[in-house]
Order: sequence, then structure tokens, then C-alpha cells
Amino acid sequence: MATAFAFTLTNFGQIEMPFGLGRESKLLHDIATRVSVGFSPDITHQHPIVHSSQILTSRAAFQTTVARVLDLLEADDDDTARPDEYTVYIAARWLYLTYFQMDKTFPKGAAAIDEEGGIRIYWQSPTRNVQLAIPNEPSAKPWIYHQEGQEYSLDREVSPEKLAYWLNWLAQG
Repeated sequence: MATAFAFTLTNFGQIEMPFGLGRESKLLHDIATRVSVGFSPDITHQHPIVHSSQILTSRAAFQTTVARVLDLLEADDDDTARPDEYTVYIAARWLYLTYFQMDKTFPKGAAAIDEEGGIRIYWQSPTRNVQLAIPNEPSAKPWIYHQEGQEYSLDREVSPEKLAYWLNWLAQG
């Protein structure tokens, strides 16, 4: 029997987060508790069928990326606006939902705080870059930036499927 907790926020739907993914599960649980979310037992989520070593590599990269986002709550830089728990939750939610949409191995990303306290998550390959921006303002929409060489674009219609598309594209470059 697997145990999971479910986040529910107005206008953002529900996300089920299985326990056992590592450090980020406890931290997400702590965040979830602070933003008044519920729990539900017996929920499992399956990763697409891929080779077991790919799953471990992908899972480790996912865990590292989420941990880097969660670490932003503890940023020590007084000159930089810090993201609130809601913004961190939204960033973690995007990562989680995207993880299960991936055809390729989830790439390890870096996380940073922008000047308004929003979160930027960066992924890079030798020839390509992808960036997910989560504004610190709940009414502002996230966006995806992608670049290959001198060609780049900003995608304002963001979904987990679209982020997975761009991360799969990154892996091919």
C-alpha cells in the first residue's frame, strides 16, 4: 500500500505526490501543511516504462532539481527578494507533473531567484538551453524560454506536457 499526499489549491487543481521520493517529499509535505492541503492514502503514480537505470538517473536528477528549488526558501542573500512558499510549491508542482510526462531522462536543473522573488529553473545541454520561469505573483503566468545557438523563443502557453516537450528536445541536442 503506497501513501501519498495531495495538494489542492484554488485554480491549480490537485497534484498527488507519492512519499518515498526522498528529501523533497518531506519538504513538500512541510510546504503543503503550511498552505492547508489534504492527504489521501493508496494513491500511486507510474513512471513511463523505461530501462531501470534510466529511471534511477531520471529520479535522481528530478530529486536534485526539486531540492534546489526548495533550498531557495532558505536563501541567505538579503539583497534578493525571496520566493514565498506558494511560488516554491508551484515550481515543485510544475517539476512533478513534468517528470511524469517525460519520454527521455529528466535532466538535472539549476534553480535561482529572480529580482522579484520568482523562481527560474535552468537546464542546459552542450547546444541547447531551457528555462522555466515561475513569477512570485500568483496572477502572473509562468513561461518557458528555449534556445539553440542564436535561435531562441519565449513560450507563454505553459503546461507540463509543453515543458516535457522542451526538456525532451534539450536531451536530443
